[in-house]
Order: sequence, then structure tokens, then C-alpha cells
Amino acid sequence: MLRPEVLSIVKQSVPILAEKGEAITKRFYSILFERFPDLKNVFNLSNQHSGNQARALADAIFAYAKLAETPELLGPMVSRIAHKHVSLNIQPEHYPMVGEALLLALSEKLELPMEHEIIQAWGEAYGVLADIFINHEEGLYAGNADKTGGWRDYRRFVIDNIVEETPLIKSFYLRPADDEGLALFKPGQYIGVKLDVPGHDYKEIRQYSLSDKPGLAHYRISIKAEPGNPKGLISNHLHEQANINDELLISAPCGDFTLPNTPERNTVLISGGVGITPLMSMLKNYLQQQHTHDITWVHCAQDDTNHCFLDETKTLQQQHNFKAYSAYLDSSKGDHQGYLDQKVLDSFLPDTEADYYFCGPVPFMM
Repeated sequence: MLRPEVLSIVKQSVPILAEKGEAITKRFYSILFERFPDLKNVFNLSNQHSGNQARALADAIFAYAKLAETPELLGPMVSRIAHKHVSLNIQPEHYPMVGEALLLALSEKLELPMEHEIIQAWGEAYGVLADIFINHEEGLYAGNADKTGGWRDYRRFVIDNIVEETPLIKSFYLRPADDEGLALFKPGQYIGVKLDVPGHDYKEIRQYSLSDKPGLAHYRISIKAEPGNPKGLISNHLHEQANINDELLISAPCGDFTLPNTPERNTVLISGGVGITPLMSMLKNYLQQQHTHDITWVHCAQDDTNHCFLDETKTLQQQHNFKAYSAYLDSSKGDHQGYLDQKVLDSFLPDTEADYYFCGPVPFMM
């Protein structure tokens, strides 16, 4: 817990952080990489160029400042970020580096000396938050390592098969290179893929959802190529260059967007585009359990050609008799043509008492 006087200073600084937060975090990343260039092997540099990482850090700082008095309310944010950190193999020794860069950025953008009480208070507050993350992440690392077939940090996997699901999405079937078994995961979780890309100065890590059910001899990730501007560096590399028997470094499964094995009521899955991947894992795991509740799936895509796992879903429907609906933007071959709205959802989901799981591109979810 923060000392009362430190807590008071942190909370009083919220308005100025709201005003200058993004500028502070952008400067933070430039200082961090100037002082500790090896961290470019950890952070997603594409998100640096887009500004996404700076905005995410600013949001986390604001949330911490607002909730520092009631740290128990930080739980969901801490869990989400800690899982991401574990997929990136963030270690305790990284936190002092980050803290140093953050305080320097605060000092510069707030035009305050490092000795000022606001900078000092944030230094103490950061130390408390860092300890929260370090402890939470160690629990995740240890839990992953203790599982049967589990591991810590990264493990070598071999691409066992590659399947073209749509013109833009390929599934990669991965098995451990050591053939020492494979840990169970929670449906909805993701893995980190660490790659050296020829001609690129730093290693890159990307997270991809596991798209098959737990308990198999393989992990499956289904990746969409990103041919736009900017192009997807890792996604496109895997689409264009990866071959069967290639090796990849993989982190243990992480993520807290998961479906419980014993839902307490009906479940509705709503996906858009490649957001289908974690929900397919949820669906397949759900269907192999014995439930008294129903599951319904609504998937949105450009058209049936771009509907990932369409044939797989139809086969599952024949086997398990659950409801699945499709909404296509440019085709009348689905159950609805056009965007989803309340009227369409009401026709698909007459009983709205359910747990909803929603995944897709940001515009789709807004």
C-alpha cells in the first residue's frame, strides 16, 4: 500500500496526466529504447509507430492513479497486462529500467526536477505497482512450468502442418520439438511467437490465439495476413516464408479471456473476421463437455469465402446440434446480409439471458 501522503500526490496529479499522458508515454518509450536498446527485442515496434503502445500505457497509468487508493479494483487490469507480459517473457530486472525511463519522461514533460515531490511520489507508486506485477507474473510463470507438459519462458516448436482456411487466413499446427508432451490451456488463451525476421534488426514477438481445443497433441494458431499499409511484419512473414518442419519459439499459453468449463447459464459467442480464433477454441471445448445449457455462435465476415472454419463449424453442428448464424457484409449466402444490429441479434437470440463472449477487430466491437 502507498503511504497516505504519496497517495494524495498521485491522485492530485491525475488531471495533468490526463492532459499530457500520451506525450509522456511516447517520450518514455524513446528514453527506454535509447538507454536499453535490447528491449526492442521485447516490445512490438509496429505498435510504437502506430502509437497504440503509448496509448495503452497512458490508459494503464491513469487507471492506476485513479484506483491507487483501492488496489483490489486494479485486479482485472493487472491480470490482463500480466498475462501479456508473461507471453513476452518480461522479467523482474526489466522493471527498474522501465521505472527509470518513466520518471525521466515525467520530469521532462511536466517540467519538474527529478527531486520534485510529484516525481518522487510517482517513483514510490511505480515501485508498489511493479511489485504487484512481478508477484502476479511469477505466479503465472510457475503455474505454467508446473503443468504436465508445461514450460517456462520459450520452448521450441515445429510446424507440423499448414492449412489455408480462407484467402487471407492460414492455420499453423505446432508440436513440441522435444516431443515431451503438451500442456493443457484454457479455451480463449493465446501464445507468444518469437521470430528472427531476415533483414530485421530485432527479434519480434506476436501473440496469436489458440484456435483448437485443449488436450490435443498439437497447438493450432490461425493467422490472418495483413497486406495493407502498414503490412503485418510477422503475420505476413509466416504466411509467405514459413514451411512445414520450420521451428518457432513459443511462450506458454496466457490470457484471461477464457470460457469456464462449467458455465452457469447459456453462452453466446459473437465474432468478427479473425476474431473467430479464440471463440473456435471455446466452442470446441464447450461441445466436448456435458452441459445442461445451450451455446449459440454468431460470426460476421465479408462473405462465405472469407468465413474462417466454415466447413469445420458445419461438421460440428451436425455432430452436436447447436445454433450457429452467419452475417456477411457482401454476400446473401449467410443468415443475414449487412452489419449486425439489435433487430438482427434479437432474431438470432430470442433468449438474451446468457454469458456473452465477443471478439473481433476494434471497429467491429465499437
